[in-house]
Amino acid sequence: MNISDLVGRPYAEVIEELETGVQGLWASWNVNAVDLDTSREKRRYVLGMFPYPSGKPHLGHILVYSIADALARLGRFKGEEVLNPLGWDAFGLPAENAAIQNDARPEEWTATNIHDMRQQIYRTGFSFDPTRELNTSSPDFYRWTQWLFLKLYEHGHAYRTLSWVNWDPVDGTVLANEQVIDGRGWRSGAVIERRQMEQWSLRITQFAQELHDGLDELTGWSPRALSAQRSWIGRSEGAEITFAIEGTGHTVDVFSTRPETVFGASSITLAPEHPLTLELVSPEEAAKVSEYIQVSLRKTELDRQTQNTKTGVRLGRNAIHPITGDRIPIFVSDYVLSTYGSGAIMNVPAHDQRDFEFATAHDLPIPFVILPPNGQFPMAKPDRAYTGDGIMTGSGELDGLSNSAASDAAIAMLSERGVGKASVRFRLRDWSIGRQRYWGCPIPMLESPTGEWRPVPYDQLPVRLPTDVVFGVAGARSPLATSEKFRIVQTPEGEILRREVDTMDTFMDSAWYAWRFLAGSTDEAWPLSHADNWMPLDYYVGGLEHASQHLLYFRYISHFLHSIGFTPTREPVRRFLDSGLIKLGGAKMSKSKGNTVSPRDIIADYGADALRLCLLADTPFELDREWNVKTAAAKMKFLSSVWRLGGQIARTTDGRVITEAPNVSDDWSVGALAMLSEFAEAIEAAVDQRRSFHNAVALLHSFFNVIAHLTTEVGESEARAEVLNFIFQSYLKGLGLFAPHVAEALWQATTCGAGSLFSQPWVPHLQVSRSSAEVQLPVQVNGKLLTVVSVAAPSPDEELREVLPDLVGERLSSALEAGHLERVVVARGTDGRPRLVNYVVR
Repeated sequence: MNISDLVGRPYAEVIEELETGVQGLWASWNVNAVDLDTSREKRRYVLGMFPYPSGKPHLGHILVYSIADALARLGRFKGEEVLNPLGWDAFGLPAENAAIQNDARPEEWTATNIHDMRQQIYRTGFSFDPTRELNTSSPDFYRWTQWLFLKLYEHGHAYRTLSWVNWDPVDGTVLANEQVIDGRGWRSGAVIERRQMEQWSLRITQFAQELHDGLDELTGWSPRALSAQRSWIGRSEGAEITFAIEGTGHTVDVFSTRPETVFGASSITLAPEHPLTLELVSPEEAAKVSEYIQVSLRKTELDRQTQNTKTGVRLGRNAIHPITGDRIPIFVSDYVLSTYGSGAIMNVPAHDQRDFEFATAHDLPIPFVILPPNGQFPMAKPDRAYTGDGIMTGSGELDGLSNSAASDAAIAMLSERGVGKASVRFRLRDWSIGRQRYWGCPIPMLESPTGEWRPVPYDQLPVRLPTDVVFGVAGARSPLATSEKFRIVQTPEGEILRREVDTMDTFMDSAWYAWRFLAGSTDEAWPLSHADNWMPLDYYVGGLEHASQHLLYFRYISHFLHSIGFTPTREPVRRFLDSGLIKLGGAKMSKSKGNTVSPRDIIADYGADALRLCLLADTPFELDREWNVKTAAAKMKFLSSVWRLGGQIARTTDGRVITEAPNVSDDWSVGALAMLSEFAEAIEAAVDQRRSFHNAVALLHSFFNVIAHLTTEVGESEARAEVLNFIFQSYLKGLGLFAPHVAEALWQATTCGAGSLFSQPWVPHLQVSRSSAEVQLPVQVNGKLLTVVSVAAPSPDEELREVLPDLVGERLSSALEAGHLERVVVARGTDGRPRLVNYVVR
């Protein structure tokens, strides 16, 4: 079809035909293709977090990809080779559950959903290269997930151990700590149980310090994303203190961030999961302690941390204070967590509120060893701990020191006596990746009859998922265990081995998929040269909720790959753009609440361009925004105005692509080109430097009003007409970042089909002569353009406020009389010349 034939017809009538026709042109021209082996010096890798194929994309997907698409298209305009791919996070529990419920195969359910989502997402006109699309449930992908696991195993990062795990009783699988939100499963919402189980884990803690320190390099990340990462890594400095256990050969190590308070320790307490809890308990207390542990393990970590009463029972053993030699009792209590420190604490009730509550409940001594700065003891019968700074007392040679100075002295004292040392601990725990589900990547490990684990040879990958599994078999560790063909392996030498029947956490797929997009057609995970040229990501766009899960794993895998020479930098993402939520009625959209809005419906009513514009308008991308369909209607109305004016301009053009600004000297042309130059520089800075997409959309509105005004002043002048055509063609490039269909169609109409708009260079940096004594100044009221007037270039604000009413005339007077003038805003360019005046009237 000839897109230009649509120009002149009402925009509302041609939206679908226009947008699908333009997409057909893009496909025929292959405008979104990327050359991974490009010789261009500048490359840009933009990635929106890939979706789970549920079959129904939501507005959050469209917001993320609208942001990524604007960045990708600007990169192409600027002459960069741009990679902006789409993939499918296709493994996961929903597909498996749907298969069980509907007697379908997970791969069939997933393939159908991918087909539906692909159609809807591509209908929005994003500039994805379809040849780069990937699917994590394809053997072509998970072969390399298994390859990555074997690399981790080969370098000592993957190991199997008996450990306490978070068990989701609804999804029937283990979850990593980061997948437990407020004590509940991140997908199911079920209350998490604690169990012991043999699991495959990854040594993410081996890079804990590097992951913490690397956050200082991430200047392109928001403070809230960095804060989420720091919180989960949880670095704490302090001391490891060793308590000998009376009458045994055992010792217990505790970690404290306040080692100077060791003199105030009146007991030590172990977590229910601590490996020595049951070993140290006396015979007299064994039954009571065992019962307490069972009750504790049924509680969530959140409940254990927030419960008002600090419960606990004595083990019937004493520890020896490492400095004083005093005997102090040992307890087990569920407020102590095995996921922090060493799973054991020294109770210092006078200077820790939780310890104070515990000591009060169990009638333990509360010795104060830090005096307030006034040197006075707290009340005789304290009702709370003193947690402030002060002066040491009752601490031997530390007395008289400030508690901050005493911290280092206490560590030195403990070290000299061989009962302690300086230590750094992390909240972060190794990543448990084994899942007792079917629809995931098989773990490529084999167990020998003697219990030895061996890796599957690289040349035997992929280990494919079996198709003969039975779901819901009682006693089966996972569905894979029901397939004898899968589970039993006979070597050429006749040895019988058993495959691992757990599958990998689906976060393993997303932890490395950015590199797989670089694979091209090579028979390897990715060429090292591609990683060198394209990593780290220039822009990564997604929700903040992934900052403490996916992004932590993504960074860990990147640190690992860098350590073995497979990627050029430790950090995988230069700039992470964490988008806000889209809400309806003040609540987050969700299927369970029945408050979702279908992008397909909005596109059908208003068009893809209007949807993209309204999602980015008015609100900074990182803030939550309330969905209002009236905004989509308003953006369609705006595009309709652009469409009409574009058609008018197209009828007066000679069909040329004007690549350079016309050489002009009259004040009207100089002023018009100066305004274009300021617009182009402002929208480029808004998108590529400040990521102020809402400001960029506002610039599209305001500069369109300028163009509309300039159109009325062209008259019969051919020179002015050429200037106007150049300005409008340049404007379409800015519009194309957010409304690519309308921009492409009008480009075709004004240039008589001279190739795609998106194969053109960005608006040239105009060397417009600024020697003119006057500038063309847009005058607005409440952001709406009234007119453009010529004013003296160096006019100060006061002078403009004085002369503009006379220059603009009755239109301004009427607007001012219609309300109360709150203020007059004068915007100036970097050269100090006025560029816009806006009257704010209420």
